[in-house]
Amino acid sequence: MNQDDYVNKEEYWKEGSPWKIQEGKTTSKIVKEGYASEIMKFKPENLEGMDLTDAVLMAPKAVLLFSYAPQNVDKNILEKTEKLLSEEKDTYVLGVSNNPNTFTQIPKAMMDATAIKTIARSNPFVLVLERGKILDKMSAEDYLKN
Repeated sequence: MNQDDYVNKEEYWKEGSPWKIQEGKTTSKIVKEGYASEIMKFKPENLEGMDLTDAVLMAPKAVLLFSYAPQNVDKNILEKTEKLLSEEKDTYVLGVSNNPNTFTQIPKAMMDATAIKTIARSNPFVLVLERGKILDKMSAEDYLKN
């Protein structure tokens, strides 16, 4: 039987089919551990070392401004983005960098630069979350245009 025959004969796959998976006859085993993404290192911490991950992921709305190479950032864009974010209402705002001196107008968090690069596609980068779900992501320059 080929795949077309299988798909065309609903008796093989339709709800209520006489075919059943036999319990105890199937097994699952890990053949080889897969690649662990750098996103597993998403762990923003405040300057005192307190983990802010849950606060970010549980917030009704969170806007994070990332910079993985603050020395290469256009300071004008960074300042304008921070100013705009500092005016956000009912929003958890956080500046995330590998350098504690990157942000001056919004709350700061530290994170591994490699993990930031995994998330951020530009420097600086804005990520908008709603209860941990990504709503939008863009360069800071594009954020300022919106």
